[in-house]
Amino acid sequence: MSLFQPIQAPTHLKCGIFGFAGSGKTYTAAKIAIGLHKRIKSEKPVLFVDSETGSSYVKAMFDKEGVPI
Repeated sequence: MSLFQPIQAPTHLKCGIFGFAGSGKTYTAAKIAIGLHKRIKSEKPVLFVDSETGSSYVKAMFDKEGVPI
């Protein structure tokens, strides 16, 4: 058995992003989610879990790209 194996559908991502306040973590996470959603041609909404209230601005990013959140 090889350490590396091909990805098999369906594809999921569980990701942790670390950085200082205001460094673009939420923006980056949203862009990754939008890109992957489009890449796998999913019709399901993206689950966005936030422990703070400062990420409401990303809704506009998802709306612009036509990705349900």
